Amino acid sequence: MKRPVLRTLLLIAYWVPFAFLAMYGDRELNTLWLYGFMVVDMAILCWACMKNHCPEIIIGGNLITVVSSYLCLQQMLATEQGEYWVAYFKPLTPIQLVLLLTGVMVVLQLLWMHIFKIRHQKTQPKQGTHATKPVRKTHKKRK
Repeated sequence: MKRPVLRTLLLIAYWVPFAFLAMYGDRELNTLWLYGFMVVDMAILCWACMKNHCPEIIIGGNLITVVSSYLCLQQMLATEQGEYWVAYFKPLTPIQLVLLLTGVMVVLQLLWMHIFKIRHQKTQPKQGTHATKPVRKTHKKRK
């Protein structure tokens, strides 16, 4: 069994609209810290998925976070603040920026997955090898 509760919790964690929150912090709070928060959180989620042998959650999770960011962004753009958001993120539209941020995060996660696999392979013994010392051939002395 592949721990369905853990898989469900990881998918729920991906429902956080990371790209929207980063943009919200940039526009409304005048801070770039939430972009860093987004990178760290996505790295932790990627690591948790790889550690628990469910890398397919990463792809589904990124789709979920795009949808949640898009829905939050649509709600924000429907308000009177929406006009300021469109002007603030020029030359990209806010939706293009959500897609760009998510695309960058997917590339970073693929890189982290590759690094995780390389490190994991180095710590695992190779198949077919034994931990015993090799047997040396000894020659009998002639009389």
